[in-house]
Amino acid sequence: MFCFPVTPTVLSDERVVLEPFDLSIHGEQLFNSFLPHPELFTYLPWGPFPTLSAFHDWHHKRIASDPGSTLFAVFPAADASGAAPAIAGMIGLLNSSYTNASTELGYIILNPKHHATRLAHRAVRLLLHWCLDVPSEVEGTLGLRRVEWQAHTANVRSARVAERMGFVKEGVIRWNRVLPVEKVGVGRGEEKEDAAVASERLKLRMGDGKPGRSSVLLSLCWDDWEDRVREHVDKLVETFA
Repeated sequence: MFCFPVTPTVLSDERVVLEPFDLSIHGEQLFNSFLPHPELFTYLPWGPFPTLSAFHDWHHKRIASDPGSTLFAVFPAADASGAAPAIAGMIGLLNSSYTNASTELGYIILNPKHHATRLAHRAVRLLLHWCLDVPSEVEGTLGLRRVEWQAHTANVRSARVAERMGFVKEGVIRWNRVLPVEKVGVGRGEEKEDAAVASERLKLRMGDGKPGRSSVLLSLCWDDWEDRVREHVDKLVETFA
């Protein structure tokens, strides 16, 4: 059970719809959408998922069992024909704290055919409004104080999207994750050190030689949102075709 109430049940604008993720409804659709594109998971500490069962296991461990995490299924809005659109991807919140009135925006993965459609920006805007608008002004919103965004230091595109949406870079959290052996990480492309040498050195740390990740930390806080960023985000998204 997510630590904040997920209301309203659907977030939407004229181009995108976010539905609270239901594994029984959205799971297979999402898995099939991601299956041909393992590159989507290059900078993430998990995935790609070789089987639907593996995706189910990830969802249970990372989402369903964690009160700090929740997911939304991302859909394009229905066109004039009224036909139900195919799922575009997912977006969610993690590391959420009711006590600290904070969350982190993440799990943002869209099928490559939607990368040029600005659906991701629109989905981010919807979640920012839901998280940062106050309930006394917009019914069903959370009125949080802080939203974070973390990105692999090699994933420059992700950090740029966050900054474009008004997030402020606070710094780099060095070596904050241990990654699976097949992932890109510190000593595996982020630094000039030879990968084989780096792996041998890492074996002295917990004995496994797995690569590590450093993360760019960005944030958007309630006062930034009210003073300037809410208007900036709305204007930015409305400029998209």
